[in-house]
Amino acid sequence: MLVAQFLMPDNSVAWMVNRYISNVDLRNEKRFRNSEWGPEAADQMAAEVSSIKAPLGGVIGDYIKNTPADLISKVMLEEKLFETWYHGRTVLMGDACHKMFPAAGQGAVNAIQDACVLANVLAAAPSNRPDDILRAFRAYKSERFPHAKVSYDSSIQFGKLLQAGTKGDMYRFVFKRLPRFLWIKQLDSMLRYSPQVSFLPLVNPKGTTKPLPQRKHFRARSDSDASSLGSSSFEAAEPYASSYASSSTASIRAQCV
Repeated sequence: MLVAQFLMPDNSVAWMVNRYISNVDLRNEKRFRNSEWGPEAADQMAAEVSSIKAPLGGVIGDYIKNTPADLISKVMLEEKLFETWYHGRTVLMGDACHKMFPAAGQGAVNAIQDACVLANVLAAAPSNRPDDILRAFRAYKSERFPHAKVSYDSSIQFGKLLQAGTKGDMYRFVFKRLPRFLWIKQLDSMLRYSPQVSFLPLVNPKGTTKPLPQRKHFRARSDSDASSLGSSSFEAAEPYASSYASSSTASIRAQCV
């Protein structure tokens, strides 16, 4: 298990206990089922980790005693990126199609970007006919999938920093000694992509990272010019979602603020 603590602006302490689970454990142990993850499960895990030393002093049990019970949760942290994002008139966004480990802080960011791009392509659709909706969904996935894949890969790399054992120690040793320009390059690759809602006035960028040009979305007037929605470069929708990639481990977390 690996313990992390964070000092908050209001002088409180946030804490987290991570336990990495093998795929064999996930298949064989009942305690990893979603139905077993209620308040009682959080209490049980809190009791199991109470004697672990805390980075800020004392043991985790000291912080558990001073944490309101309703602020302690036990959650499964999974990493999955699905190949199929839509079928018919149903479309997925956020964790439903790309579930990321929160170490890189990209989960909510990508969900917001999904909503933005999906709104753009739907607003540009010439009608609500099934073929126009399908083209819009294709354009949505075409734009979002590559960027979601980058964030997914980054979240896996950042998640390795929280691993326990020798492998985790090696990752932390290397990351602490990376040159600053490599950190900037890594962050720029994620921060440059910042889509905006195309049917509202654009917001001028204020950060130090220059964003990528905003993609324009035009309302197609007929099937012949529907290429503005990207229909020429898409494959047909698959009927069911299939996993594109998934992590080999998962994490259990108890936390409070």
